[in-house]
Amino acid sequence: MQRIRTAVIVSLVIGTLMLSGCQMLVSRVSNDFARSLSTAILNNEDLRVVEDGVPAYLILIDALLLQNESNADLVLVASQIYGSYAAAFVSDLERRKFLTEKSRELAFKGACLKQKSLCEIESLPFSGFELAIDQLGHKDVSVIYGLASAWAGWLEARSDDMKAVVQLPRVRLLIEKMLKLDETYDNGAPHMYMGVFESLTPPSLGGRPELARRHFLKALEISNSQNLYAKVLYAQNYARMMYDRELHDSLLDEVLEADPRVEGYTLQNKVAQKMAQELKRSADEYF
Repeated sequence: MQRIRTAVIVSLVIGTLMLSGCQMLVSRVSNDFARSLSTAILNNEDLRVVEDGVPAYLILIDALLLQNESNADLVLVASQIYGSYAAAFVSDLERRKFLTEKSRELAFKGACLKQKSLCEIESLPFSGFELAIDQLGHKDVSVIYGLASAWAGWLEARSDDMKAVVQLPRVRLLIEKMLKLDETYDNGAPHMYMGVFESLTPPSLGGRPELARRHFLKALEISNSQNLYAKVLYAQNYARMMYDRELHDSLLDEVLEADPRVEGYTLQNKVAQKMAQELKRSADEYF
């Protein structure tokens, strides 16, 4: 970092052209570091190490953002790290609200930097929001996913706030767009999320549990059953809604017996195994 700062100072002396080149270098270094940090976190199987270590890196990420506030890729990676940390490790509701708000704000900013039509989409009426999303294409898949996941995390932390819950259709629309553009993205995550959405309403109130089941099964098929988080959500959302104890316990046993070490999903799988243990402990009371 000291070498980068020195290069910036030298470039100021040399002139504007060299300054621009150096800023590009800083931007590339920042991107590479943020991506490497994200990869290291996602591939770490020691939950305690990640839980204790990530807060310090959040400060570092903020410092990188101050230097590169218009770097869309860096902003979106920062959103992912904030959101993932909040979802996996933060139990205090107020703190989780703060972190998911930061994640969502960064996702909105990154989306705006990537695609001008997405600027201030959170304030558009639903018809305008729908039109803006409809115009997006395959090149925008990562932006759509970043928005959807950050927004979903924000909503989860505010599930008792009706002013927040009314935004749920917007997140659903983003996931539906993902399914149209690339259903295999992030190991079938769009199907996993849609399985959760379809499990929100019980059959007695017009819900479509069979559609939820198909989405979960498709997510598992795409990931070759390596995404343990999808199995846990399948058990937590579908099996519990249907009061299917046999399916519930079978899915959780599969999660607990599986090897969590999968490139890019190790941390998520370890979190899934922790969730599976908690669901098994509460199963007798639930069923």
